[in-house]
Amino acid sequence: MSSQRTYSWIVAMIAFKQRCDRGTAEACFRLDTMHGKNLGGLHNNLEEVLPLYDKACASHVENSCELAKAYRDEQAKRGATGSAAER
Repeated sequence: MSSQRTYSWIVAMIAFKQRCDRGTAEACFRLDTMHGKNLGGLHNNLEEVLPLYDKACASHVENSCELAKAYRDEQAKRGATGSAAER
């Protein structure tokens, strides 16, 4: 991946995070999408991703409720096995 492209993803991540922090649920959903694809320096980490999907779900953004459930199920499964590895 080129450095220009990486820079663009980082700029997008910062913008989505700022908008999410200000309460824009769509931005939280987009930020989670970036987590899921490991873009902008983000990693698919349950502890970071789940609260963002919950915010998006509360505003009925796209399929965020289904994704939040899938992450919650994964979290429960890890709890049952004692694994702390990232998804």
